[in-house]
Amino acid sequence: YKLAVNKFEVNEVTLNTPVSKELEAQKDTFFRFTASSADWYVVSANLNNGTVYYALNKGYYNYANGQRGEAYLATGDALWLRVNSKQTVEVNAEMIEFSPITGGEETFTQRYETKYYQYEAESDGKYAINITGTSISGYYAEKNNTIFSYFYNERVFDLKRGESIRIKVLNNSSASEENPFTVSVKEVDETNTN
Repeated sequence: YKLAVNKFEVNEVTLNTPVSKELEAQKDTFFRFTASSADWYVVSANLNNGTVYYALNKGYYNYANGQRGEAYLATGDALWLRVNSKQTVEVNAEMIEFSPITGGEETFTQRYETKYYQYEAESDGKYAINITGTSISGYYAEKNNTIFSYFYNERVFDLKRGESIRIKVLNNSSASEENPFTVSVKEVDETNTN
């Protein structure tokens, strides 16, 4: 029985400067973005097919829905992508821009397109975030969470005045046509427990 240890190459990614790399079949390729300031970031891979996983610092790798990993990073933190595919891949790191939740209809125009939203509580209370649409996935990052977690249709959050909830909406439609959706927020009456 023989154990082999190999050193792997790390491809450094900088903010808003895509890195292009020819990948080898059946071999994981690693990309790392290191934050120069504390904020929310996304690192994404542009693939036709293949698998993409992401990790924070030296943590566990999670499957990257839509070939992207997002996280809140402190200065010096790293967001890693592990990509397995035989093709040329382009990897990009961007700061996430959060839009306010308006409740109006919006439209995806691309497959796996992702949009980000934020709601800041105006007063202490429970707030329901609702996402509607076909082939849409919703994710949230509550208060001090540093990554997004999945939720289905509606979720109620207990927020203090000034606390924020961040929402990620992903287009899962395989069609290239427009895909409408809405994200809305309403305060929930605490006396109604249903």
